[in-house]
Amino acid sequence: MTTIYFSSLLKQKRYFLFYNRLVKLFKDNNLNCEFVEGTKDIWMRDFMPVKSMDGKYIQFDYHPIYLKKYPTYITNGSLIAKKLGIETIKTDIKLDGGNFVCYNGKAIITSRIFKENPQYKEENLIDKVKDLLKLNKIIIIEEEYDDYGHSDGMVRFVDDNAVLINEYPKKDIKYKKKLTDVLEREGLKYIEIPSTDNMTNAIGLYINYLQFDDVIIVPKFNIKNDNNILISLNKIFGNKYKILQIDCTEIAKDGGVLNCISWQL
Repeated sequence: MTTIYFSSLLKQKRYFLFYNRLVKLFKDNNLNCEFVEGTKDIWMRDFMPVKSMDGKYIQFDYHPIYLKKYPTYITNGSLIAKKLGIETIKTDIKLDGGNFVCYNGKAIITSRIFKENPQYKEENLIDKVKDLLKLNKIIIIEEEYDDYGHSDGMVRFVDDNAVLINEYPKKDIKYKKKLTDVLEREGLKYIEIPSTDNMTNAIGLYINYLQFDDVIIVPKFNIKNDNNILISLNKIFGNKYKILQIDCTEIAKDGGVLNCISWQL
């Protein structure tokens, strides 16, 4: 059974209600989780190494543009990994774990990777990442209009041939077309799931669910779509996954949800 790692900073006062709900959810469903000391923030996905298709752990350079003015929030992922008994392979390429959505050797990354790595020509950069992670294909999608440029808030794989995307409001129809044109060109069917037109925080960002083994844990925000997302995902995934739900309001107010705060071997 997979162990899911979270930052021990979730125990602090501002997140403590969420932390208690999280521990109870894992215990009630016989799931394994651990809380890791020494992180500078709660967003484990971004600074921890990415596992390659051949089982190696690649530590990308975690100095994203959005933290340029906030260096105290930068965690050394390799040091955290070492505490867990994991040796990493370091690279000078900047790629947040939240900007890496992968299924069977096929990855989706936003165009933010080019802004973060101006020292590389685009084609060479993609080839380098493919080689490091032993990927068959990298699909580049244009980043959304936010600070982070992460693909895990935009798209998730259902299987080799289909992905989930957010429902987009009418004002974002041009961006939606750019996204879906790329997905269709790559032979991927897309399925829209409930979301909200919210650019100030992550409330309504159901697509940032946590998926591992035969489990999907979906955010809840105490809004009208909380039940709709369960209906949608149960229809999409059928009996392949046990779908659970947890109130994530506290962490969503800070800009991320379940995939953002978690990491697994």
